[in-house]
Amino acid sequence: MTLSKMVGVSRIAVTKWENGQSEPDGKNLIKLCQALKCNPDWLLYGLDKADSTTQNSLSNSNYQSVSVVSWAQIGEWDGRSPFATESEAIKWIDVMGNIPKGAFIVEVKGDSMVNPHGMPTLPEGSFALIEPRSMLTEDLNEKIIIVQLAQQRIPSIKKLSLDGPNVYLRSLNPNFKLIDMDIKDLIVKGLVIQVIQEV
Repeated sequence: MTLSKMVGVSRIAVTKWENGQSEPDGKNLIKLCQALKCNPDWLLYGLDKADSTTQNSLSNSNYQSVSVVSWAQIGEWDGRSPFATESEAIKWIDVMGNIPKGAFIVEVKGDSMVNPHGMPTLPEGSFALIEPRSMLTEDLNEKIIIVQLAQQRIPSIKKLSLDGPNVYLRSLNPNFKLIDMDIKDLIVKGLVIQVIQEV
């Protein structure tokens, strides 16, 4: 049986993992570790050992269901109230790790965040795990954020660059122009903390 069949994903997904173009997330990571008889830390980061500690580390994995919400919901969110109730979520995705309180997931649309030079990349159809943020702070510099322009209803996903008093929003795709912004025209909605490419 091939590795892709053992894990339940396409051969293309396995090839991307092998080439470092993406990493397995959530359930796929667990299935891959079980198939290879290794633990997640060893597989992803080369830490620990690829041995029988697999069962312990897998059974102790911290999974949490996180709501997938629409771009319109993010645009309407005030940054303070809880984000989405069970009935408001489009669906739920199980994510492994320590998930920040109030985190949510959004499906990436368009190709402005597709990086032709490798990682990070957020291809259309992938999902971004978002840590809610409502203020523009220095620690967001050079990070990928969800940002809403004051005159628009729907937010977007961009890389933030702060250069003194200048604020820029960058796409990872070089075919898109750099956006020079006035800080008062930006509404930060969150920080991208993980990209999920297979669900």
